[in-house]
Amino acid sequence: MKKITAQAEKRGKALRHQEAETIRGLVTELVGSPENERNRLLQILDMMPSYVVLLGPDRRILYHNRAFANFFGQVDNTTRCYEIMRGQQEPCQFCPPVDSLLTGASSVTEWVSPKNLAFRVYSYPFSDLSGKTLILKVGMGITASMRMRQALDLSESSYRVITDNLAIGIAILSRDLTISAGNTRLSQWFGSRFAKGQRLCDVLLCHGDAPLPDRKAFCPDCPFALVIHDSSTHEKEFTTFLQDTREHTMRLVACPVSLRQGRPRALVMMLEDITKRLALNRQLQRVRNLEAMGTLAGGIAHEINQPLSALNLYASGMQMMLEKSGEVSPAVVSERLELILKESEKIRGIIATMRSLVMKGGEIQLSPVSVRATLQTVLGIMEHQFKARNIETALAIPDDLPPIVSHPVQLEQVFINLISNSIHAIDAVPQEELNARAHARHRIVFNAVTMDGGKRVCIAIADSGTGLPPERERIFDPFFTTKDDSKGMGLGLSIVGRLVSQWGGEIGVKPKDSIVGGAVFFLTLVAATEEEGEARGKGEREV
Repeated sequence: MKKITAQAEKRGKALRHQEAETIRGLVTELVGSPENERNRLLQILDMMPSYVVLLGPDRRILYHNRAFANFFGQVDNTTRCYEIMRGQQEPCQFCPPVDSLLTGASSVTEWVSPKNLAFRVYSYPFSDLSGKTLILKVGMGITASMRMRQALDLSESSYRVITDNLAIGIAILSRDLTISAGNTRLSQWFGSRFAKGQRLCDVLLCHGDAPLPDRKAFCPDCPFALVIHDSSTHEKEFTTFLQDTREHTMRLVACPVSLRQGRPRALVMMLEDITKRLALNRQLQRVRNLEAMGTLAGGIAHEINQPLSALNLYASGMQMMLEKSGEVSPAVVSERLELILKESEKIRGIIATMRSLVMKGGEIQLSPVSVRATLQTVLGIMEHQFKARNIETALAIPDDLPPIVSHPVQLEQVFINLISNSIHAIDAVPQEELNARAHARHRIVFNAVTMDGGKRVCIAIADSGTGLPPERERIFDPFFTTKDDSKGMGLGLSIVGRLVSQWGGEIGVKPKDSIVGGAVFFLTLVAATEEEGEARGKGEREV
């Protein structure tokens, strides 16, 4: 912008000089002209926007045009220039027009009047018919251009302050990557390597040890070469050595400037040191990996707690039988061992499931699973918990409900987690609140319906618990829990959400149900096709 303004100002000076020479010619022609010609020339001078004034050696104003009177006021032949133009009683100590009278050479000066008007003044030695030497002054108003130049300087200064305080380096480059300008950040980074007129490749050490003739060429992946080719913005990450002698990773963005016929006339470089950011990202990734490992370990501990409790129950029951009777029938031993093996298999499946949640590969094989059969199994496992708390269960599952696409062990995990969550909510209900309800008893109700023309199955699990807390939008976040530390880790619902998502399903929740009293969880799952169901049934029969 400053370069364009300087070019415009240069052209303006040439035009003003040409105009001043024209006025000088008119005044010269005026001397010795007939009266009628003189009147015509005087009218022309009065029409000029520039002021014209003739001064004697004593600086008295011998002639002035209308523009002079408009700028400074009316004068007579006794008025001196410094009185009317500067409002002072003594001559100026430094006066270029008077100096031109002494030297016989013309001069050009700029000055600002007390009224804050700026002029460019051309002063010429001038002789009248009697040979008396006078001073011809032609003053052209440059107030607008001077104010524009001042505004530009102020704007440039403001932008310089801004760019010099940025954390990134900014530079203007020519098409051959020669540096035209840059902010102080680049000087701080590269020291004496960065300077106007240097080629950017030598500053960034792009070519390394390449021979000197080859250093004028672009690198194969140079973003500036791409900018010149397609006039779009490009970027690149690379490593280089800064003034601190250490290797840094930099991100360079190359932009086109001043397109002419579709091609950039100049280039802008924005350079950012991303070394610390990358180190922080690596550190954050390590923290996330540790967090994932912690989640996996916590999830395994959380999930295997249920089958371990069942194992303990079956083993301790067998031990009690031996202590009471001294012997146990083979049928009872076989039954208990079968139950123990079944729970052990569940633990193995849970561990495989948790590994699949955090590791790539090892995908769990999905298959059609009966919702009714799985719920009946889970309710049988948790029956003693219902009896201990006097909780009623209601199972409203249609006989013709299609199986859903899931994994048997994972579906049991989901139901166990949701039912355990309901039990904890029921335990937290004060007795007086329960008595105030329409149904003064604890309940967990299971419903299921088909949706989307039988393509999906919606399962609702409602309880008579306390409902969800105000921060319910976080209930599916890992380690979020409203229970005491001794009662939960906050992983149950997080695991449920992950599993349901893996099956291609969705989970939703209603914080408070007006009929049952507590929260209602909705599982919307993919229904298995008839072919999948038949294949599942055939496999079960073969086993």
